[in-house]
Amino acid sequence: MPSAQIGHQIVFEHGAFEEVDLQGTVVKDSLHWRNVQKANRLDLRNASAGAIVDDEGSWPAMGSLVLDGLVYKRFLNSPTDAQTRLSWVDRQGAFKPQPYLQLAKVLREGGDDRGARRVLFEMESRWRKAQDSRWYQKLWSQVLRKSIGYGQMSWWALRWLLLLAVVGTVVFGCGYLGGAIAPTDERAYEFFAQHGYAPDYYPQFNPLVYSIEHSFPLVSLGMKDRWSPNHGIPTDRLLLDWRGLRWLHGATFWDVQPFRWNAPMCLRVCLWLQVPLGWVLATLFVAGLTGIVKR
Repeated sequence: MPSAQIGHQIVFEHGAFEEVDLQGTVVKDSLHWRNVQKANRLDLRNASAGAIVDDEGSWPAMGSLVLDGLVYKRFLNSPTDAQTRLSWVDRQGAFKPQPYLQLAKVLREGGDDRGARRVLFEMESRWRKAQDSRWYQKLWSQVLRKSIGYGQMSWWALRWLLLLAVVGTVVFGCGYLGGAIAPTDERAYEFFAQHGYAPDYYPQFNPLVYSIEHSFPLVSLGMKDRWSPNHGIPTDRLLLDWRGLRWLHGATFWDVQPFRWNAPMCLRVCLWLQVPLGWVLATLFVAGLTGIVKR
C-alpha cells in the first residue's frame, strides 16, 4: 500500500505477513500493529501517522523493520520507555539517524526528557561506532562519551571534577603530613621547617580546599597562593611511609593519618596533571551545556 492516504485508522492484528509495504503512506489517525503472528518485513519509510499502536512481540526481526523517514506524534497503548523503544529502532538494521531523532522528539513532547536524552546518547554512540576508523577518532569519542555523554549528560563532567578533587585531597593531605607541602611565605616556611607546622598567624593547610582550587578552573580560595610543594626537599626523593596511626601536632581529627608522603616532585607532577584535567573537564561541561558538542 505505498503512498496510500488513510483517512482514519489502519489495523494489522492477528495476522501473518510476508511483507507489508507502507512506504510513503499517510495515516491520519493511528497505525495499529498488534498481536501479529509473523512479519518478515515491514517498510515504513517516509510514512506518517498520528499515533503508533503496537506491542513488542509483534515487531519484525532485526534488519526487517524500515523506519527511516517515519513521522508520528505519539505512542498509544504501547511501550513508551526509552529502553524498549530503542530496541524497536535498532531493528532497522543499518544505522539511520532520523528514527532516533523522531523517537527523542516524541519522548520529549510526552514529558520524558531523560528518555529523550538517552535516545540521543545511543544515537551518537552508534553513529560514532560506525564512522570512527582511526585510533584518535575512537579515543576522542570515548572522551566525549565518558565525560559528558556526547553532550546529553553534561553533569557527568562535574562528577569527574569532584572525583578529581577527592583524589587530590588524599594525595596532598599525605604530602602535607610528610612535609612535602610547605608555606610559600619565607618567615612561615622557616617556622614550618623547624616545627613541622605553620605558625598560628599563617593560614593552616587544608588539602580539600587546596585540591578544589587546582581542580576547578577560576576558583581561588587563597590556599594555593599560600602553600606549594616543598622546594627545600630534594626533588628526587620518593618516600611513601607507613607510620601507623599516631597523634600529630594539635591532636585534631585531621591529624590522624597512616600515610606520610615525602615526595614534592611527585606532587608537582600531580598538579601538572590535575590542573589541565580540570580545565578540560570544565570546558567539556560548558560545551555540552551550551550545545556545542551536540551540534
